[in-house]
Amino acid sequence: DRLAAQVRDFGGEVDIIPRRTWIGFERGGRIFAIVAPAVDHLDVGLNCPGLPPAGRFRSAQGWNAAVTHRIRIVSQDDDDELIEWLRDAHEAAGPGAASGLRWSCD
Repeated sequence: DRLAAQVRDFGGEVDIIPRRTWIGFERGGRIFAIVAPAVDHLDVGLNCPGLPPAGRFRSAQGWNAAVTHRIRIVSQDDDDELIEWLRDAHEAAGPGAASGLRWSCD
């Protein structure tokens, strides 16, 4: 709930779509992120085609076809970095978003 509230604060229309095993975040009919809760962590998927996986920002291939990258969150201390990644994905899914995205996921 807290994460969904933070994403809604980004502005623009955000739809939260519950699925059987994950929750999707859509903007303009495009999924820009998903959250899959597990017992001891959250798996967060982001849709950012063209960005190579690096560090914690891993490929989502074989995990979920709705997104391109996956981040495992094990602590609330990870929130600041996660919120910035979600904000970038949200902006990229917005109307008139350029294909050359600004990503800072080092």
